[in-house]
Amino acid sequence: MAGAFVLSGCHAGHDSEGALSAGRGCAVADSLLRQSGLGGELDLSGRATIDINQYRVRGRFSLSADHTNNIVLEFTSTSPMGGRREDVVVSLYEDTLRIFDRERAVLHVGEEVEAMVEKETDLPIDLARMIPIVLARMPDCARLSSMNVSASSDGFSGVIDGERFDLAFSEGMLVRARWPLPLREDGPRERLEIKYEWAEDGTLERITALLPERSWRIKLRSN
Repeated sequence: MAGAFVLSGCHAGHDSEGALSAGRGCAVADSLLRQSGLGGELDLSGRATIDINQYRVRGRFSLSADHTNNIVLEFTSTSPMGGRREDVVVSLYEDTLRIFDRERAVLHVGEEVEAMVEKETDLPIDLARMIPIVLARMPDCARLSSMNVSASSDGFSGVIDGERFDLAFSEGMLVRARWPLPLREDGPRERLEIKYEWAEDGTLERITALLPERSWRIKLRSN
């Protein structure tokens, strides 16, 4: 992930302001996300709805993630996608993405996953970077340059890979994030928008990830 990373705005309760080293700035941002209810260990299960191109598929999901960005997502469709039933396990471990198709007993790993996703979407999406972003993980600090941080009560924004991103908070909880869509190579500049909805007791109720230019949407709603 090349390019400058400039961060402006921090959540209330932090007094960091001005230019910071990449490590310090990323640590501040990561701390804000962890305190907002995301960014650390996460366990969710419930119903999923996926809208991509002309397909809509509904099903059940189970999602777990730890603080080192090891992530496992299980999905079983209750409605067919293109006439096919889906029963898959998507895992991200030490930056290697795997998809195990339990319905057909086939395992896809690494570059094979990337090629399969690009064939289905016509986009070279970097899923190994996108999935942690959707779950409110900051990018690897080692990939970032210096940051500029100032106090704010409702979130922070900045520039990554020459494009703007922003995260918004409400009463200490992350409610919206907008990022440039991570790609493995040059491609169309598109935005990834994520909304987070919370119950009154502070538990996460729903994650909705959207590519507005294409009207693609993935919605995860917890039980």
